[in-house]
Amino acid sequence: MKKTLHYELSDYFGAAVASKALNHPRPRLSIRHADCSYFVNGEAEAIEQEFDGHYGYLYSHDLWLEEPVSFTIQVDMADLHVLYLMDGQEEIYLLDALQHPICTIAPGRARYLYLPEERYYLSVPESYTQLFGFYFDGQLFRQGNERPFRFLHALIEAYRREATEPQYSIDFRVGPRTKARIQYLLTHLESGQLNTERFVLDGLTELLLISRDKVLEEYEMSSAGKLVAEKVQKLLQQYVAQEGQEFRLSQLGEDLQLSMSYIKRAFLAQYKQSLSSYKNDLLLEKSKLLLALGTSISAVAYDCGYNSLGAFCHFFKKQTGITAQAYIQGLDADEGLTNPSAGS
Repeated sequence: MKKTLHYELSDYFGAAVASKALNHPRPRLSIRHADCSYFVNGEAEAIEQEFDGHYGYLYSHDLWLEEPVSFTIQVDMADLHVLYLMDGQEEIYLLDALQHPICTIAPGRARYLYLPEERYYLSVPESYTQLFGFYFDGQLFRQGNERPFRFLHALIEAYRREATEPQYSIDFRVGPRTKARIQYLLTHLESGQLNTERFVLDGLTELLLISRDKVLEEYEMSSAGKLVAEKVQKLLQQYVAQEGQEFRLSQLGEDLQLSMSYIKRAFLAQYKQSLSSYKNDLLLEKSKLLLALGTSISAVAYDCGYNSLGAFCHFFKKQTGITAQAYIQGLDADEGLTNPSAGS
């Protein structure tokens, strides 16, 4: 991807130097095969890393500052951006060309940005700050696949109509899951390999999905989570009725265009029961109904999606503590008690 975002660090630090000139020669977040630049101005230091991928341009900055600094940022082309404040003591400020505030990012938080061609400034406080970011072609969102990303709709629309004003999303938490995914992506990059571009695209897509989950959890969980759980319950009932145990829970994520981790959390929060446990309850309810109707055990096993009688019998006993045959006998005994004339 063409480099279109330029942090003009040399305006403050001067020309790049060799890494050995720094007291902190290693970044805390390393990007494998990245182009690295090192800067020094008195006691202040900076390390810039950049990795050019076909589907996204990745970068990071480690900054050790003795005073607050506003760094110039030049954007050559409108794109969608993500900026993570991975570590820092205070929030940072993104400013427009007139140095009017656009938005802030707090430590351990991140935002998506739509930045049209323009000059911007990033105001960074003194002490240590660690930034990670990437930008990507907004055409990644197409054919309606942006629908689940409601918090990005305004930015995507601004990109599509080539808006001249910058836009920013609500901020979201950079938690352990996000950090682990970023670390995995950056430490497994390969240079000049055919499969690298696919790996980068998959990694950026996963970060998009994680950020969507973070927004849902923090801002929409109480209402959206309840709706998701209710949809999942209805889908599970339909799928188990049609496919029995052959139904795979992963299908729910594909149907709802949500990550399975979020679906599991939403369902558990709403119903105090795991997806697999509820699926088993539905299977047991279906099998008991069929057995009560006089369906043979082998036919029930088939109707419930089991490929062997033994597998069904193992499931039934595990769930009820008795065999399917014992359950039928119990039904017959109950019928005899309620209808004494049946045996005369």
